[in-house]
Amino acid sequence: MPPKKGLSQEEKLKLLLDWFQSSHSFYTLKEIESKGAKICKIPSMQVKDLIANLVDEGLVESEKCGIVNLYWSFKYSKQKQLENRAGTLKSEIELKKIEIENLKKEIIEAEKLRSVEDMPNRSEELARLEDFNKLIVELTSQVASKKVFDNLKHDIKAIEFYHDSIEMIVDHYSRKCNLPVKMLKQELNIPLELDDPPPIPEN
Repeated sequence: MPPKKGLSQEEKLKLLLDWFQSSHSFYTLKEIESKGAKICKIPSMQVKDLIANLVDEGLVESEKCGIVNLYWSFKYSKQKQLENRAGTLKSEIELKKIEIENLKKEIIEAEKLRSVEDMPNRSEELARLEDFNKLIVELTSQVASKKVFDNLKHDIKAIEFYHDSIEMIVDHYSRKCNLPVKMLKQELNIPLELDDPPPIPEN
């Protein structure tokens, strides 16, 4: 008869975590090595490393109390933390959407005033265009950092649209002012090719 296969690292971690969450208690490392190891049928000498792994992953909480460390894990505490974080991120995303919509309106207004005949203050409008470009770059970076939500794909598409709008405005100025596109972009410190925003991975 072949020897009985031992528990894998993942199985040991799950057994320990389930034991923590079913007991609703606080334990010292020695208590875990005696009680937890016995119930989970894990060698006590392996418990310390397994606990460190669970703490590093945020699945088990640890707090120093006097001269000892206490360990615990309540089933719904991690879920509550994730829900709170998700709520914060959603609020930040909504604010970024509002900023992007306001920027879109600014670009539309700039397009209405972009002809040379209707723009006596050409240099001021070009400066505004440069500010738009800087703001779009900043928003692109901020929005791209919120990777956990699939609906950010819509925001990324909006940023791509703004990039296209900048190209259209620069091209229009180039034709109206009889300036090469390259020269106009250099004057405004706009890259010759705007970087695409990073894609958001699928969950």
